[in-house]
Amino acid sequence: MTLTIFCLMVFALFALQVYMGELRNKCVKNLVIPPGENFTDEAWSAWIQEPSNWMVNADEVPIICGNLTGARHCPPEWTCLCVGPNPNHGYTNFDNFLWSMLTTFQLITLDYWENVYNMNLHIAEFGNWIHGCLDRRVQMLAHNCVGLIGNLLATSNKVHSCIVSLILRANFVLEVGPYLSLNVS
Repeated sequence: MTLTIFCLMVFALFALQVYMGELRNKCVKNLVIPPGENFTDEAWSAWIQEPSNWMVNADEVPIICGNLTGARHCPPEWTCLCVGPNPNHGYTNFDNFLWSMLTTFQLITLDYWENVYNMNLHIAEFGNWIHGCLDRRVQMLAHNCVGLIGNLLATSNKVHSCIVSLILRANFVLEVGPYLSLNVS
């Protein structure tokens, strides 16, 4: 348990350093200024913060982009800028340690992990391979810990039958079945 939490914290710190603020990147429509008109910082700030100027997909969700090689780039008449809130109503981000831990925990438990992974693929390709491989190692560690706990608890017949019935009825996020060497008979 302690080792799993330690690994979670290490990967959360890694993700915090690599992805801080990156999930806020959106494709923003280029501002066209008519000739002879003044351009101010306030006008620019208002333009980029306006959600109607962000590129959205069919579900009206802003498209996440990146400025690195291998990331999703915006079309020519759009610019990738760090504006607006984080995706999923602000819940998916690596902007501080606690949010980074929560999002990394989501990845480790495989709870809607593909959404976070695909968003990260849009902002930077190389870092995702590293983070994905490391997260997979933590998942394997969690599987092994659950299997070990199941084997230890299933030593007596009463506990054995209780554990077996719980495992058969539960729908674990972590697929613990192959890691428990329980004879169901």
